[in-house]
Amino acid sequence: MFFCKRPIQLSLESIGRRFGGLDHSTVIHACRAVQARTDTDPGFKIQVELIGQHLQARVPGIRSSDYGLTL
Repeated sequence: MFFCKRPIQLSLESIGRRFGGLDHSTVIHACRAVQARTDTDPGFKIQVELIGQHLQARVPGIRSSDYGLTL
């Protein structure tokens, strides 16, 4: 959900539906949880950055700045 929110610009409701009919508040919670953990866990942040780099290399139009992380 974290990687869908910014670059794809889908609504929270739309993202939730694509993840099995989840509520928009679940999407918000998931994105905030990922951001909070990247702020406190350097190893997790590296993993998120690597996933972001992988997506950036394979999906046209995605930039590292879309995630608010330094990739």
